[in-house]
Amino acid sequence: MMSSIKEDDLDFHNYLEKFLHSKGILYHINYNIVSEDFDGFIQDIKENHTLKDGTKLSLNLLNATFSGNGELIAPNSVISDIETINLAIDSAKTKVTFTLDGFSSSSNFESKSTYLSGANLSSFKLIVNNINENLLFDVNDIKVNFSSNTQGNKAELNAKSSLESMSIKSDKIDLVMKNFAYDIAINGLDKDSYEELGVKISRMKTASSSYGLQNEIQDSVIKLLSHGLSVDIAKFSLENVTLNQTENLEGFDVKSKLKIKEDKDLATKISMSPLLIAQNIDMTFNIKISKPLYAKLTNGVAMVSMANGFAKEDGNSIVFDITFMNGEFRVNGKALR
Repeated sequence: MMSSIKEDDLDFHNYLEKFLHSKGILYHINYNIVSEDFDGFIQDIKENHTLKDGTKLSLNLLNATFSGNGELIAPNSVISDIETINLAIDSAKTKVTFTLDGFSSSSNFESKSTYLSGANLSSFKLIVNNINENLLFDVNDIKVNFSSNTQGNKAELNAKSSLESMSIKSDKIDLVMKNFAYDIAINGLDKDSYEELGVKISRMKTASSSYGLQNEIQDSVIKLLSHGLSVDIAKFSLENVTLNQTENLEGFDVKSKLKIKEDKDLATKISMSPLLIAQNIDMTFNIKISKPLYAKLTNGVAMVSMANGFAKEDGNSIVFDITFMNGEFRVNGKALR
């Protein structure tokens, strides 16, 4: 990358080289070799530079701290906090500003396959001002949690996330969404197959040639599914959508359960015909969507008349109870043929 920068802008290359050699990116770490506890910080970065074409660059990193326990290269636990990251690019035609405020994360690792990670972000903002169009992307109060557990008889995965608000505003659209959340759990995973798949995915990140590994990963996925598993979407919802400040489209709520039955002949069935695995799958979906949002999403869609034939009204909502059992697909009790 530095070679490419050197060809394009020698002055910028020399600036970066000087910045790095002068310890512009500097970690300070306190490490207790007995307890293996550590803490530290990243030196604040406040840099400005003007490229040869007149584009102005600005980067700020403020109050980045961390602490944890274990080996530094592979710790057992890590907690990190960043007050602000701000990047601004100002050229003759376009100005881009990226700002991230109030980021914190924590991770605990029992092993490669048993861990708990979470992150919070107070706000994320991207502003693009162009001679042809302006864009604002703004997200507030984001929370993310992910865990993997292989300590029981079976492995399980859990993922949760939420955000308070997200807005996208440009010269063509003004969209505001509030209180989005999802909560997904995967249970009943065969531990050996799950850990084998994890090892192969890790190898994929560093392998010089991934073709052979792709086939191995595909085989590992089929092996994992052959032992059966269940997926539970307890929540996938959005409380409210407002379009162009005038259209209150309300929101939606989705819940689902999916079970893949154990089948030692799964690989053979897939090689013969993927349709053979339909008998292995049981699924239920409950979709509740507001009437204004349903009307907006289906406006001008050719298949709407068929969907309306299965739709069920519940107050100000349209409801679809979908089931797939023993190879039969039903929507609100009606068989789909």
